[in-house]
Amino acid sequence: MLRVVVESAKINPPLTPPPRPCVSVYFRDVKKKTSEGEGNNPTWNETLIWHLWNQPIQNDSFLQVILQDLCSEKKERFIGLVTILLKPLVIKPRKVLFVKDLTLLNHSMKPTDCTITLHVAHMTNRDIEKTGNEDLLDVTAREAARQKLMVPSYAVHKELFAKPQHFQVQVKVFEARQLMGNNLKPLVKVVIGGHQYHTRTKMGNNPFFNEIFFQNFHEIPAKFFDYTILIQVLNSSVVRAHSEIGRFQTDIGFIYHSQGHALQRRWLGLCQPNEPNSGVRGYLKVTICALGVGDHALVDQKLPYDADDTKIQIFKSAMVPVNLAYLQFFIYCAEDLHLKKHHLVSPMLEVELIGEKLKTQVKTQTENPIWNEILTLQIQVLPSHHACPPPLPRKRKGCLGVGVCRSVVEGGAKKHVRGEGSA
Repeated sequence: MLRVVVESAKINPPLTPPPRPCVSVYFRDVKKKTSEGEGNNPTWNETLIWHLWNQPIQNDSFLQVILQDLCSEKKERFIGLVTILLKPLVIKPRKVLFVKDLTLLNHSMKPTDCTITLHVAHMTNRDIEKTGNEDLLDVTAREAARQKLMVPSYAVHKELFAKPQHFQVQVKVFEARQLMGNNLKPLVKVVIGGHQYHTRTKMGNNPFFNEIFFQNFHEIPAKFFDYTILIQVLNSSVVRAHSEIGRFQTDIGFIYHSQGHALQRRWLGLCQPNEPNSGVRGYLKVTICALGVGDHALVDQKLPYDADDTKIQIFKSAMVPVNLAYLQFFIYCAEDLHLKKHHLVSPMLEVELIGEKLKTQVKTQTENPIWNEILTLQIQVLPSHHACPPPLPRKRKGCLGVGVCRSVVEGGAKKHVRGEGSA
């Protein structure tokens, strides 16, 4: 896991009346923040934790740290921000980044006299076991004081002026998968800074939309970054009060400060804020761009089907618990895979779930391949109130029969393969 200890900040020149500062830290799709501080020299000593799961820190991973005043009566509550690269933790995972009096940037991306002090550490399970019941904050503080590893400030964005500017937000909705419910007629409602858009109504639990929406703004950057993007998937066949299947919400500032000012072809985990224990209620694939004057949108090019995109990152709220189980596919064999006469094929079977792909070995020069392999995928366990009725008595419980799996055969031919799945 990644642990950030927010120690203190200095606001200069001092604000009047005394501010109630708060620090928000973005890592990947998750935003976490401290409690409200007091005065122009607040001290928090609070620990923020992100679980990495199976996605380790990369060379281009970074933290976005934003300092805000929560009691300001002005529309601009923004005080300063800074971007911290996590590459040193990739090179030396055992080190602790001790960032002391790091200069914050204003909304024009120019240095201010405001600073922040924090510690960043990459914790493994072994590290957690070593600390035991010992205060994790004290451990990090001692390690930081011992190592004194300083991290230079790094700004990845071009300068923005304080006066109002032209911006454009683009939201493209591709498809949804595994939407919870029966007899669904889903549509997607997109709210960009208070401006609403709707897709066409589709049918089923895995609809394709392929629609794009644009919204222009003329605002100062600090106010523009505070606007939100709300994406809701609704079931148009029921009354409006109970029509929401799930939603995803983020700040425009998070999109703008992402690489390329965009989240490109990302899967969003849909949830219901009033029922966080219901877990993820479906997935929606979108591209979101927040562009300023002179910015160029990334080319939104669909990857080839056989591209290596098995490392799928799903964006969801950190407040939504997800109970995971394993879905296993027992792949036995295939028969009569004819591509053309007198031409043997080299077949391979591929299973895809929410963009995650698993493949069998390639069997060379055969029309009747035998794999005898097991492919294992993680899936979400439905909450108790969504549970299916009990199955009929049988010796083997928890078995899921899969009639057809998609197979990929080198040379372009696709055949059906006998298989079986269990969870």
